[in-house]
Amino acid sequence: FYDIGTITGSIMLGLLSDLIYKKRSPVAFFSLLCGSCLFILVVVLSKYGSLILLFLVFFIGFTVGSIFNIVAATAATDLAKKNSLKENDKALATVTGILDGSASMGAAFGCLIISAIRLISWNGVFIFLAIAIFISAFPIFKVF
Repeated sequence: FYDIGTITGSIMLGLLSDLIYKKRSPVAFFSLLCGSCLFILVVVLSKYGSLILLFLVFFIGFTVGSIFNIVAATAATDLAKKNSLKENDKALATVTGILDGSASMGAAFGCLIISAIRLISWNGVFIFLAIAIFISAFPIFKVF
């Protein structure tokens, strides 16, 4: 269900970005909105059973996975347009690898934190994820 949510969210977020992108990044708004919704869903609905858990997993994929896909694709596209990297495929591959590696390191640290939090409470895991979504949205905002 996570992967289905990621695919669906990537398509919808891409369409939303193409339709309404003006001065602010819809990705940041979307991540803040989804972070708050995720927090509310976990706190309110997590005690109602496995069907709700499947919906939450889909929603996490919809929010987290789609945001990652859009940001990674945008960064790769912007890098490919740079004059200094256009002629140098090796440099472009290196910079892209650094971006992907940084994301992987963040995911690895997140997994370590989640494994510690889950010993206390599964609700705490989802609350941590909502907080991580909020924190990750702020660097995406454009500076005026």
